[in-house]
Amino acid sequence: MIARVTLRPRARLDLLEQFVYFGEQSSRELAERYIAAVDATCLQLTDHPRSGVLYDSGVADLKKLRTFSTCRSRTVLM
Repeated sequence: MIARVTLRPRARLDLLEQFVYFGEQSSRELAERYIAAVDATCLQLTDHPRSGVLYDSGVADLKKLRTFSTCRSRTVLM
């Protein structure tokens, strides 16, 4: 079975907004590197879906939330 990452509509919009922001504030090259890092991180998630450390948000519905470093970036919640 091949694992895949599914982005919710809000996540897709967040990524698009960040891409546009980087493109406007810095350069298209930076925006494209950002998307490449997101893609690499999603690929990493398919290979290692339980990577990272469980994050206690205090919200029962988010008890499986994990935190880990993205490829070439800072720590984020997934």
